[in-house]
Amino acid sequence: MGIKKGSPGKGGESRPDSFSYTGVAAGLKGSFTAWLAGEPYWCDEAHEHTDLDKGTKPCLHWITDGALKCARCRKGRPVKCIGWVPLYRELDHKPIVVIVHESAGSLLSGLRHPVTVTVGRIGATDSVFVRRSDTQLTLKSENPARLSPVDITGDLLQMWQLPELNEWLRYKGSSPRVKCEQVADGSKWRLSVPPPTNDNERAAIDAHKRDDTADTAGIDDALGRAQRRAKHAERNGHHKPQGGES
Repeated sequence: MGIKKGSPGKGGESRPDSFSYTGVAAGLKGSFTAWLAGEPYWCDEAHEHTDLDKGTKPCLHWITDGALKCARCRKGRPVKCIGWVPLYRELDHKPIVVIVHESAGSLLSGLRHPVTVTVGRIGATDSVFVRRSDTQLTLKSENPARLSPVDITGDLLQMWQLPELNEWLRYKGSSPRVKCEQVADGSKWRLSVPPPTNDNERAAIDAHKRDDTADTAGIDDALGRAQRRAKHAERNGHHKPQGGES
């Protein structure tokens, strides 16, 4: 007696992928081919992984436009422009994310889903590079989610493991897969706090960015009013997207 049979693409995998970070081995032998899955996510200011501070993560002060203080900044950790690039690895079609530095960012310029790319790094201290492959392969998948560019914001929030950022997003009334807003030059993304509308709010936000501690209650109150005002406007259909400056 025969039993029911399925086929790839008809079961649980026919859903948005879950992307995870993948390291890239040094040396050209460690290079591999992949398809670009979506737009790279760039942070103008990010802190790299160290033995003391695990994981490469965005600067909390930068990504929230000063609404949150960054513990790594207080430790004097340097910041760099870092990009997270979503890919489908050609070898096994696994959805992955690799980290590149600004120095290799020009190789990504103009590349769009689902272009075929080569991923690698020359030496252990060099940036990972993602460049257009000399050979272009067709991305074939039974998963319909792969036929369009992906937004990896939700995956990044899980990778970064920054509870302060997640709580700040919830406080703002944002969804777990909130989309960061695009800045004017069209190449980078960031989150921003609602702008002040009066001198008191403006002074309080400036003091918050300077890490003043004399009147934290007043600062937090002003920030809270600004965020509640934006949330109220959004509910009433009058919200205007606020792009941060890079």
